[in-house]
Amino acid sequence: MRQRLTLWSNFTHYLDDPVNGDQHAQNDRRWIAGGRLALAHRFATGGIEQTLTIGIDGRFDAIASIWRTPAVGYC
Repeated sequence: MRQRLTLWSNFTHYLDDPVNGDQHAQNDRRWIAGGRLALAHRFATGGIEQTLTIGIDGRFDAIASIWRTPAVGYC
């Protein structure tokens, strides 16, 4: 899966810049890949049908665009 997102934030509105506003953009691009492998075995115990499933799942996220930003000075 490929994901692209731009988050637009404006928490303080016109506090820091009374003319243009305080809006900023945070871009996020990532690839997500994963898979599942399972093995199922059916059997009967005492006339009761049962299924035993053994497996493994995996996922990998490759995040390409998260950046550190300077501190604003809030406490």
